Amino acid sequence: MCGLLPHIRRAGPHRAQLEFGRTHDAMTHHASPVRTDGWVQPILVAKTGTHLATVRAAAQASVLAFLGSRGLSSWQEWLAGPFTKTVRRTSTGKLETATATEPVTARVEVADADGTVSVALAYAPSRYSELPREVVKAQVSGTDLARTVDQPEPGPFEVWVEQSLTTGKASAQAAHAAWIWMLHRLQDNPEQVAEWAALGAPLTVRLTGPAALAAAETEHADDTAYGFVRDAGFTEVAPRTLTAAAVPMRR
Repeated sequence: MCGLLPHIRRAGPHRAQLEFGRTHDAMTHHASPVRTDGWVQPILVAKTGTHLATVRAAAQASVLAFLGSRGLSSWQEWLAGPFTKTVRRTSTGKLETATATEPVTARVEVADADGTVSVALAYAPSRYSELPREVVKAQVSGTDLARTVDQPEPGPFEVWVEQSLTTGKASAQAAHAAWIWMLHRLQDNPEQVAEWAALGAPLTVRLTGPAALAAAETEHADDTAYGFVRDAGFTEVAPRTLTAAAVPMRR
Protein backbone atom coordinates (compact mmCIF):
# COMPACT_ATOMS: atom_id res chain seq x y z
CA MET A 1 0.00 0.00 0.00
CA CYS A 2 1.00 3.65 -0.18
CA GLY A 3 2.18 6.35 2.12
CA LEU A 4 0.47 9.69 1.52
CA LEU A 5 0.14 13.28 2.63
CA PRO A 6 -3.59 14.04 2.41
CA HIS A 7 -3.54 17.82 2.16
CA ILE A 8 -4.08 19.51 -1.21
CA ARG A 9 -5.22 22.90 -2.33
CA ARG A 10 -7.63 23.18 -5.23
CA ALA A 11 -5.98 23.90 -8.56
CA GLY A 12 -6.78 27.06 -10.47
CA PRO A 13 -8.71 27.24 -13.76
CA HIS A 14 -7.94 24.42 -16.15
CA ARG A 15 -9.22 22.89 -19.34
CA ALA A 16 -10.60 19.78 -17.69
CA GLN A 17 -13.42 21.97 -16.39
CA LEU A 18 -13.75 20.28 -13.02
CA GLU A 19 -16.55 22.56 -11.87
CA PHE A 20 -18.08 20.22 -9.37
CA GLY A 21 -21.65 19.07 -9.63
CA ARG A 22 -21.51 19.35 -13.42
CA THR A 23 -20.27 17.21 -16.26
CA HIS A 24 -16.52 17.35 -16.79
CA ASP A 25 -14.46 16.95 -19.92
CA ALA A 26 -11.42 14.72 -19.63
CA MET A 27 -8.63 13.56 -21.88
CA THR A 28 -7.21 10.07 -22.14
CA HIS A 29 -4.26 9.11 -24.28
CA HIS A 30 -3.91 5.46 -23.34
CA ALA A 31 -4.01 4.55 -27.03
CA SER A 32 -3.20 7.69 -28.96
CA PRO A 33 -0.42 8.64 -31.38
CA VAL A 34 3.01 9.35 -29.90
CA ARG A 35 3.25 12.82 -28.41
CA THR A 36 6.17 14.88 -27.13
CA ASP A 37 4.33 17.87 -25.68
CA GLY A 38 2.13 18.40 -22.67
CA TRP A 39 1.88 16.76 -19.27
CA VAL A 40 0.47 13.28 -18.65
CA GLN A 41 0.04 11.02 -15.62
CA PRO A 42 1.43 7.56 -16.43
CA ILE A 43 -0.31 4.51 -14.99
CA LEU A 44 1.05 0.99 -15.48
CA VAL A 45 -1.17 -2.08 -15.02
CA ALA A 46 -0.33 -5.77 -14.95
CA LYS A 47 -1.31 -7.65 -18.09
CA THR A 48 -2.14 -10.67 -15.90
CA GLY A 49 -4.91 -8.84 -14.04
CA THR A 50 -8.66 -8.81 -14.60
CA HIS A 51 -10.93 -6.06 -15.84
CA LEU A 52 -12.83 -4.65 -12.86
CA ALA A 53 -10.03 -5.16 -10.37
CA THR A 54 -7.57 -3.40 -12.69
CA VAL A 55 -9.95 -0.50 -13.28
CA ARG A 56 -10.36 -0.09 -9.53
CA ALA A 57 -6.63 -0.39 -8.83
CA ALA A 58 -5.80 2.20 -11.49
CA ALA A 59 -8.34 4.70 -10.14
CA GLN A 60 -7.11 4.27 -6.60
CA ALA A 61 -3.45 4.50 -7.59
CA SER A 62 -4.06 7.64 -9.64
CA VAL A 63 -5.49 9.64 -6.75
CA LEU A 64 -3.13 8.19 -4.15
CA ALA A 65 -0.16 9.20 -6.28
CA PHE A 66 -1.40 12.77 -6.08
CA LEU A 67 -2.06 12.66 -2.36
CA GLY A 68 1.33 11.13 -1.70
CA SER A 69 3.48 13.55 -3.68
CA ARG A 70 1.57 16.83 -3.86
CA GLY A 71 4.73 18.83 -3.27
CA LEU A 72 6.04 18.03 -6.74
CA SER A 73 5.72 20.96 -9.13
CA SER A 74 4.67 18.62 -11.94
CA TRP A 75 1.24 18.23 -10.35
CA GLN A 76 0.51 21.93 -10.68
CA GLU A 77 1.65 21.86 -14.31
CA TRP A 78 -0.65 18.91 -14.94
CA LEU A 79 -3.57 20.42 -13.05
CA ALA A 80 -3.36 23.49 -15.27
CA GLY A 81 -4.10 21.30 -18.29
CA PRO A 82 -6.64 18.64 -19.28
CA PHE A 83 -5.74 16.01 -16.63
CA THR A 84 -4.46 13.61 -19.29
CA LYS A 85 -3.63 10.04 -18.24
CA THR A 86 -1.90 7.25 -20.14
CA VAL A 87 -2.72 3.69 -19.04
CA ARG A 88 -0.33 1.01 -20.29
CA ARG A 89 0.07 -2.69 -19.61
CA THR A 90 3.21 -4.64 -18.86
CA SER A 91 4.40 -7.87 -17.24
CA THR A 92 4.48 -8.48 -13.51
CA GLY A 93 8.25 -8.58 -13.67
CA LYS A 94 8.42 -5.17 -15.33
CA LEU A 95 6.05 -3.79 -12.71
CA GLU A 96 8.44 -4.98 -10.02
CA THR A 97 11.35 -3.36 -11.85
CA ALA A 98 9.42 -0.09 -12.09
CA THR A 99 8.50 -0.22 -8.40
CA ALA A 100 12.13 -0.75 -7.41
CA THR A 101 13.88 1.65 -9.79
CA GLU A 102 11.48 4.37 -10.93
CA PRO A 103 9.68 7.28 -9.22
CA VAL A 104 6.42 5.40 -8.68
CA THR A 105 4.34 7.33 -6.16
CA ALA A 106 1.51 4.82 -5.60
CA ARG A 107 1.08 1.07 -5.97
CA VAL A 108 -2.29 -0.64 -5.50
CA GLU A 109 -3.07 -4.36 -5.56
CA VAL A 110 -6.66 -5.59 -5.82
CA ALA A 111 -7.77 -9.23 -5.64
CA ASP A 112 -10.93 -10.28 -7.44
CA ALA A 113 -13.38 -12.94 -6.27
CA ASP A 114 -11.26 -15.87 -7.47
CA GLY A 115 -8.07 -14.50 -5.91
CA THR A 116 -6.42 -13.12 -9.05
CA VAL A 117 -4.40 -10.05 -8.07
CA SER A 118 -4.44 -6.99 -10.31
CA VAL A 119 -1.74 -4.37 -9.87
CA ALA A 120 -1.55 -0.70 -10.85
CA LEU A 121 1.35 1.71 -10.48
CA ALA A 122 0.80 5.45 -10.76
CA TYR A 123 3.43 8.11 -11.23
CA ALA A 124 3.47 11.84 -10.79
CA PRO A 125 2.94 13.61 -14.13
CA SER A 126 5.74 14.08 -16.64
CA ARG A 127 6.04 15.37 -20.15
CA TYR A 128 5.51 12.83 -22.92
CA SER A 129 9.13 13.27 -23.95
CA GLU A 130 10.28 12.45 -20.41
CA LEU A 131 8.17 9.39 -19.56
CA PRO A 132 9.91 6.83 -17.29
CA ARG A 133 11.70 4.00 -19.07
CA GLU A 134 9.30 1.22 -18.07
CA VAL A 135 6.32 3.34 -19.14
CA VAL A 136 7.85 3.96 -22.56
CA LYS A 137 8.44 0.23 -23.03
CA ALA A 138 4.91 -0.77 -21.93
CA GLN A 139 2.13 -1.62 -24.39
CA VAL A 140 -0.05 1.39 -25.14
CA SER A 141 -3.06 0.02 -27.05
CA GLY A 142 -5.32 -3.00 -26.80
CA THR A 143 -5.42 -3.35 -23.01
CA ASP A 144 -8.55 -5.41 -22.43
CA LEU A 145 -8.41 -7.98 -19.64
CA ALA A 146 -10.64 -10.88 -18.61
CA ARG A 147 -13.97 -9.90 -17.11
CA THR A 148 -14.50 -11.66 -13.82
CA VAL A 149 -16.35 -10.86 -10.60
CA ASP A 150 -14.76 -8.13 -8.51
CA GLN A 151 -15.07 -7.85 -4.74
CA PRO A 152 -16.56 -4.43 -3.95
CA GLU A 153 -14.59 -2.34 -1.49
CA PRO A 154 -17.08 -0.04 0.25
CA GLY A 155 -16.09 3.60 0.35
CA PRO A 156 -17.82 6.98 0.34
CA PHE A 157 -18.64 6.80 -3.37
CA GLU A 158 -18.89 4.43 -6.32
CA VAL A 159 -17.53 4.81 -9.81
CA TRP A 160 -19.83 3.85 -12.65
CA VAL A 161 -18.04 3.06 -15.91
CA GLU A 162 -19.55 2.45 -19.34
CA GLN A 163 -19.48 -1.31 -19.80
CA SER A 164 -18.23 -1.48 -23.40
CA LEU A 165 -14.91 0.27 -22.75
CA THR A 166 -11.66 -1.67 -22.82
CA THR A 167 -9.77 -2.08 -19.57
CA GLY A 168 -7.28 0.63 -20.48
CA LYS A 169 -9.94 3.15 -21.40
CA ALA A 170 -12.15 2.25 -18.45
CA SER A 171 -9.21 2.61 -16.06
CA ALA A 172 -8.55 6.16 -17.18
CA GLN A 173 -12.24 7.09 -17.06
CA ALA A 174 -12.63 5.65 -13.56
CA ALA A 175 -9.58 7.63 -12.47
CA HIS A 176 -11.11 10.80 -13.91
CA ALA A 177 -14.28 10.18 -11.87
CA ALA A 178 -12.28 9.53 -8.70
CA TRP A 179 -10.43 12.79 -9.21
CA ILE A 180 -13.72 14.70 -9.53
CA TRP A 181 -14.92 13.31 -6.20
CA MET A 182 -11.58 13.86 -4.45
CA LEU A 183 -11.01 17.46 -5.56
CA HIS A 184 -14.52 18.47 -4.66
CA ARG A 185 -14.32 16.94 -1.19
CA LEU A 186 -10.96 18.60 -0.57
CA GLN A 187 -12.83 21.90 -0.71
CA ASP A 188 -15.79 20.90 1.42
CA ASN A 189 -14.50 18.18 3.72
CA PRO A 190 -10.72 17.62 3.63
CA GLU A 191 -10.92 15.48 6.77
CA GLN A 192 -13.07 12.99 4.88
CA VAL A 193 -10.45 12.77 2.13
CA ALA A 194 -7.70 12.26 4.70
CA GLU A 195 -9.62 9.42 6.33
CA TRP A 196 -10.44 7.87 2.95
CA ALA A 197 -6.84 8.10 1.77
CA ALA A 198 -5.51 6.59 5.00
CA LEU A 199 -7.62 3.51 4.23
CA GLY A 200 -6.11 3.23 0.74
CA ALA A 201 -8.84 5.18 -1.08
CA PRO A 202 -11.41 2.35 -1.14
CA LEU A 203 -14.06 2.48 -3.84
CA THR A 204 -16.36 0.21 -5.81
CA VAL A 205 -16.45 0.14 -9.60
CA ARG A 206 -19.67 -0.85 -11.33
CA LEU A 207 -20.15 -1.43 -15.04
CA THR A 208 -23.26 0.13 -16.50
CA GLY A 209 -24.80 1.01 -19.84
CA PRO A 210 -24.99 4.41 -21.52
CA ALA A 211 -28.70 4.75 -20.72
CA ALA A 212 -28.12 4.47 -16.97
CA LEU A 213 -25.26 7.00 -17.10
CA ALA A 214 -27.37 9.42 -19.11
CA ALA A 215 -30.31 9.07 -16.73
CA ALA A 216 -28.09 9.73 -13.72
CA GLU A 217 -26.60 12.80 -15.40
CA THR A 218 -30.04 14.17 -16.26
CA GLU A 219 -31.25 13.72 -12.69
CA HIS A 220 -28.12 14.80 -10.82
CA ALA A 221 -26.16 17.12 -13.12
CA ASP A 222 -26.26 19.98 -10.60
CA ASP A 223 -25.79 17.83 -7.49
CA THR A 224 -22.27 18.21 -6.06
CA ALA A 225 -22.45 14.67 -4.64
CA TYR A 226 -22.14 13.44 -8.24
CA GLY A 227 -19.59 13.99 -10.98
CA PHE A 228 -19.81 12.97 -14.63
CA VAL A 229 -17.01 12.44 -17.15
CA ARG A 230 -17.21 13.09 -20.88
CA ASP A 231 -14.23 11.92 -22.89
CA ALA A 232 -12.35 14.03 -25.44
CA GLY A 233 -12.85 11.25 -27.99
CA PHE A 234 -9.29 10.50 -29.09
CA THR A 235 -9.82 6.72 -28.77
CA GLU A 236 -12.70 4.22 -28.68
CA VAL A 237 -15.54 6.74 -28.29
CA ALA A 238 -16.84 9.86 -30.00
CA PRO A 239 -15.96 13.27 -28.53
CA ARG A 240 -17.94 14.13 -25.38
CA THR A 241 -19.21 10.61 -24.87
CA LEU A 242 -20.42 10.13 -21.30
CA THR A 243 -18.06 7.44 -19.99
CA ALA A 244 -18.08 7.44 -16.19
CA ALA A 245 -19.58 8.92 -13.05
CA ALA A 246 -18.78 9.30 -9.36
CA VAL A 247 -21.95 8.66 -7.38
CA PRO A 248 -22.73 8.39 -3.66
CA MET A 249 -22.24 4.91 -2.27
CA ARG A 250 -25.39 2.81 -2.21
CA ARG A 251 -26.50 2.07 1.35
